[in-house]
Parts: sequence; structure tokens; C-alpha cells
Amino acid sequence: MKAQFNFLRKSCLLIGIMALGSQFCWSQTSGVYVPDSATVYMPSGAAAGIWGDTLQLNGRLNMGDSSSLINFKGKVWRNASAAVISSGKVIMNDTALQTIMGGASYSGVSPAFSRLEINNAAGVSLSNGHLRIDSQIVFTQGVLTANNNDLLLGPDASVLQTISSSFANVKNGGGVSKFLNSNMPFVFPVGCVNGAAVYNPLQLNVNASGYNSLSYVRVSMTDSIHNMKSPRHINYGDKFWTVKFRNMTVDSAAYTANYAAADLFQGDQTKVIGSVWANGKWTFKSSGQIAGAALAVTGKIISDADIFGQDRLLQADVKTILQGAWNGTSMNTTLRNNNLIPLAQPYATAPYNITGLNYAGTESRTTLPANAVDWVLLELRSTPAGAAVGRSVGIVLSNGTVVDGFYDGPVEFQNVPDGDYYVIIKHRNHLAIMSAAPVTFPNLTGYDFSAAMAKAWGTGTQMAALGGGKFGMHGGNVNLDASVRASGPLAINDYLKLLNLLGSSVITIPNTYNVADINLNGSVKVTGPLSQNDYLSLLSFLGSSVIIFNQSF
Repeated sequence: MKAQFNFLRKSCLLIGIMALGSQFCWSQTSGVYVPDSATVYMPSGAAAGIWGDTLQLNGRLNMGDSSSLINFKGKVWRNASAAVISSGKVIMNDTALQTIMGGASYSGVSPAFSRLEINNAAGVSLSNGHLRIDSQIVFTQGVLTANNNDLLLGPDASVLQTISSSFANVKNGGGVSKFLNSNMPFVFPVGCVNGAAVYNPLQLNVNASGYNSLSYVRVSMTDSIHNMKSPRHINYGDKFWTVKFRNMTVDSAAYTANYAAADLFQGDQTKVIGSVWANGKWTFKSSGQIAGAALAVTGKIISDADIFGQDRLLQADVKTILQGAWNGTSMNTTLRNNNLIPLAQPYATAPYNITGLNYAGTESRTTLPANAVDWVLLELRSTPAGAAVGRSVGIVLSNGTVVDGFYDGPVEFQNVPDGDYYVIIKHRNHLAIMSAAPVTFPNLTGYDFSAAMAKAWGTGTQMAALGGGKFGMHGGNVNLDASVRASGPLAINDYLKLLNLLGSSVITIPNTYNVADINLNGSVKVTGPLSQNDYLSLLSFLGSSVIIFNQSF
């Protein structure tokens, strides 16, 4: 150890007396070691080269100012947690792959390069820790591969890029983080190497508050389609960006995400726009502009989000209540609790695939939401009596929210432009309802049928009054027509239809997903108390006068 230290001390002395622009090189077969508390000093304008397998920096590398240079031609640059590199520029400059063990962390003081240049066509790889840059990183040639580590850029750090094929490769994990102490735009120099080097920079213009020394934005990429992409999306790109904000309060961050000409697209690239996956749902408040063969997608985010290029889907944020499942405060989830709700939407098969109710969509779930009540069918119309311009299925939850058939966001419609539409909700044994007026989409404030009788098309009893200011879809429509009644012939009488389904012996059908299960409790029966008896439920819905309820449109 003493011999090594004396060697380095002599080297420092020699470097210190070199003339401006000259170069001094030291090497050891086993590498170069700067021990704790030792300092290697380079004056302003001096340049040095380092060979050897490894540079182990435990002490201090003190370069006079930004004009001091070190050309590193070794295999591994390793910083200990207490290492210090001041001013000057370190150039990763060799013809074989080099590795940096940066030793940095997110927790504050850590080893940091003032300036670092990537000038190695074979590339530079990060290993066993993050790499921090405080003044500037220069991409001259070759990629910096993160390998599940992060490139940390200090508040004053900038990026200089001379060619687009030199950037931070985050294909195999890792990312680029920019520490912030004020609002500012910044371009994150990220991309993926998949055979060829493909540059996909993401620009963010962050507006936030509550900055501190640990405030940063992290950007990473995934080189595949988004795992929450709905099967309804037929036009989309093959990668997406993930943005995370830490230790700040974000008001908004405008983004421009850049696909490259080499990127793959499914479908029609001209229909791809920016979309955001955040808080369990997609939002489409963005655009796409094609420049040459490349595509830039733009928009805004206000929290951690994934940014993905895909075609726009119209989203319907609606709420409704099924009278059959209503318990006075919310809807029962008995069917879900007993695993009776099918994982695939039921409106493509008997008995529900009748005119007006049939729907051939492929919506399905591997697991239903814990508070799922049942599947519902939604339609959009341009006029009250017109044909449907869009159809989709969703799942109504116990609080009345209807979520998409594929995921837990608003119900989505394919190939329907934003605009004004009447919304229709249908259920397999409830009367359908339609919005009283056209709803403008995207409807950011939602449309809640349950809030007032006047929310549904028609007058009088177009919905069931449930008490407490709540209204819901009329239950008991066992024969799947446009009325609920307990009188008349079998073809129109829901009670007789119920008896017909049970059979002449008036048996009970337990553990069933059945049109005759009026109270949605998973069984069909006409005996027992109201809470179990579908016939009594039907009479309760109709009222003491046993009236008839007709669909309002």
C-alpha cells in the first residue's frame, strides 16, 4: 500500500508540472488505486491518460477546472462511496466495452463526475450502482447502458449530444433521473439498443412546487407494447416511457415523446397519438405529429405515468344502479363473492344474444374487480331513435361506477370520435335507460344516472326511486323485453316467465347466473322471505298496486 501511495504521489507531482495541453499517463498491470484521503491533482488545462484494468478511486481526483481532461482507456472505473471527482472532464475513450461503477445514490452526497464524455463506439456499461453527473454529460459515440442502474443528473447538469446514436440505453432496465430545484424543460436522452441503437428522447416541461435537494424526475423505457393496452387498440407503437416524480408537488408536465423511424408500429401510424396510463386508467388528451418517418406524441401528465403511442378511444365515465342488487346504501356483490359472474362478457351467448342485447365483443378479465356487481352493455347514439354508433361492455361496481370490460378505467369505444352522444345502458334483467340529453365526450365530470330521475330519458317512472335521493334501473325484466310486469300471458309476464324457468315443481335453482335471478343473489326461487324470494322481489319492485313499468325509449 505504501509503495502504491508513493507511486501516486510522484505521479501527482509530475502531472502538476506538465505544460498546458500535454499528456501524462500512468499504468499498472493490476490497475490504478487511489487510497482513502489521497489526492490526485491535475492543474488547469492539463490532460492525462489512464491505462490498466481498473481505476479504484477511494480518495480524491482533483482537476483544476473544466479544461482539465482525463482520457480513461482502462476496463473498469470504480468509485468508492467516499470518492470525490472535482471539475474537469473524464472521457471514456477506448475500443473495447468499458464499465463504470459509479457508487452514487439518491440519498444526497455521493460520488459525482463533474463532466463525463462517452466516446467509445463499443459502449460503456453501468454496474453495481448509479452514476451521477453534476455539470455535463457528453454523448460523442457509443451508448451508455444502464443495466438496472440509473444515470443521475444534478440540478445544473446538462446534456450534449453530437450524434443521435449515442445516448443512455435503458432497454435492460434502469433510467435517467434529473434532479430539479425549479421549473424547467429537460430532454431525457434515453433509447433502446435492439440490434441497432434507437434513440427515443422524452422532453418534459415540469411545473411543480415544494422542491428540495432530493427532488427529481426519473424516466425509463420499456421496449414492448404496454401491458395494459386494450385489445380495442389496433394502432400502436412498440415501446413506452415511464415517468416518476419524487419529492415535489406536480402541477403539470407537458411531454413530447419521440418514436424513431426504426420503431415498429401496428396498424396505421398516422392514427397513433400520445396516451397516458396513470391511476389505473388511460387518458387521451394529446396528439401525434409525424415528421418524416418518425412520430412525436405530445400531451400532459400530472403524476407518475406511462406514456404510450396508440390510437384514441372514446371514453365514457358513467354511473348507474341496478335495482335488483340495491341494499339501501350500495349494490350487493353476491354474484362476485360466489364466483358466479362469468369472466367473459355474457351478451354474446344465450339467452342474452337476442336483438338489441346481443354483442359479440371479446371483453374479458382474468380476475373481476372485488366490488363487481355484474356486466352491463353500453351504447352511444347520435339521436335518441338512431342506430348505435358505438357499443361496448363494462362492469358496474357496487358504488355504481361502470368500468371498462378490459380494465378498471372508463368504458372505451373503438372508432368513435369525441363528440355529443346519447348514452344507453342495458342489463340482462333490468330495463334499459338512456341519457336525457346528449353527453359531451370525453366527459371528464362523468354522467351519473343515479343522481336524479331526470337524468334518464322519458318522464314519470323511467327509473326506480330507491330512496335517499338515488334512482336505478328497473329490475325484474325476466323475459328480456321492454317492460317489467306480473300480469298478462307468458310472453310478456315476468312472473310467469320466472315460474316457467323454475319448472312445474317450482324448484330452487341455486348457485346460478340466471336471467330469473331478479335480486342478483345467485339463486332463483319463489319461496322464502323477501331477501331470497325472486317473486316477492318482483312484486316489491312493481309496488302494491302491481303496476307495469315500460322502457322509456
